[in-house]
Amino acid sequence: MNIVLDELLRRAVADADFREEARRAPHDAADCAGVSLTDLTAVIEGDVVALHDRGAHPLLIMQLAGSLGIDPMERFGQA
Repeated sequence: MNIVLDELLRRAVADADFREEARRAPHDAADCAGVSLTDLTAVIEGDVVALHDRGAHPLLIMQLAGSLGIDPMERFGQA
């Protein structure tokens, strides 16, 4: 379990403004959130496989995918 990543997922799901700011200035958003740029990029891009591999909670991954309009099963199937 990756508690820091899970908190980032919760924030990204709940705050569309955060997601937009993170897209515009990823380095600043990662520093502000206290996470690695790699983790932030995986969240913003909806890389469900990378998030799973990094230990994010599966339900939070599903919530993020829903908020981004991504079909997580299709993404896992492609991996």
